[in-house]
Amino acid sequence: MSFGNIIKKLRSDRNMTQEQLAEVLSISAQAVSRWETNIALPDISLLPILANFFDVTTDFLLEVDASSREKEIESLSEAAREYTTNGQWSKGVEILRKAIRKYPSAYKLSHELASALYCSPQETDTISDEHYEKLLQEVVSLEENVLENSKDTELRHSAIQLLCYAYPKLKMPEKAESLANTMPYAHQCREDLLVSVSDKTKRYRYQQEAILTHLQLMLSGITFNCAPLDDNTKPYTPEELILLNKKVIDILNIIFEDKNYGFFKQKIAWTYLDIAWFYAKINNRNETIKYLTLAKNQSIDNDKAVYKPTETYTCLIARGKEYGEVWHNINANDSMHQINEMDDKIYDFIRDDVEFKKIAEELRQYAHER
Repeated sequence: MSFGNIIKKLRSDRNMTQEQLAEVLSISAQAVSRWETNIALPDISLLPILANFFDVTTDFLLEVDASSREKEIESLSEAAREYTTNGQWSKGVEILRKAIRKYPSAYKLSHELASALYCSPQETDTISDEHYEKLLQEVVSLEENVLENSKDTELRHSAIQLLCYAYPKLKMPEKAESLANTMPYAHQCREDLLVSVSDKTKRYRYQQEAILTHLQLMLSGITFNCAPLDDNTKPYTPEELILLNKKVIDILNIIFEDKNYGFFKQKIAWTYLDIAWFYAKINNRNETIKYLTLAKNQSIDNDKAVYKPTETYTCLIARGKEYGEVWHNINANDSMHQINEMDDKIYDFIRDDVEFKKIAEELRQYAHER
């Protein structure tokens, strides 16, 4: 079907005259007539307006094959994800920018670009404040466009989540709080509802998913509580921060009694590293070395593991539940991450220590960029 025939059918389905459609678009009825008789095409700026008015996509108006379009969008998304999941954000950003130029109404790509831009400063420590602010402004622009135009509920929720992270960094905390309040309460979440409406094996699996989801939220909450407040004051002393992080380890060991931490294996390594940092803060040499060693052992175990698309938990609570590869937000493996963290000047008081050097040397055998 030609563009003109598509417009004519959409208009007729709404019982509109050419004059009425022209009035909506602030153009002449003659222009609409020329479209419908395939003499002319509208200015490209009118396509999204027409699409929104008739509640269709611009691709529908242009008669683009939806199936091939979605396949190409997914292919481009996967190509970008190959880089972003390994912390190579700038390469992923480049692919997504090109994809959006071709498919501007593919809001999934817009969200993925916003996510990549938000995380991309982690590739370098030299980004200027001005550049970082511009990145955040683009993130906000992309996600606000998703909220304004996308009807995909899950995608909209993801956009809200990222906006809630970005707004405070642009000194708009009230806007973030207002947006966050539009989201469902925790007890209205998908995981809990699926447990309530399912039975037998499905209910068992959904319950496992709910437990692991709430576990992740709880651990993230404890971690966020360890950070300084907005005014740079700290709610906890170093000793209390050590205790809080040890509680994270205790919780994970209670859930994963067999030490098969699955998706949380990186959390274990990084939490040991946090504990070591806080012990270094109070110049406790023995405990610093102890937790750097624990972090090193876990990091090396993580990096030696053979990648599989899916693996299975073996602990009592999550037994049989599959999980995928751990998502990485930096471009180094865990051993390299620990080496980089050990460059912090806070460790200067033990930098020449034989055991400190031994830990670093063991890590270097497995450390590499992703």
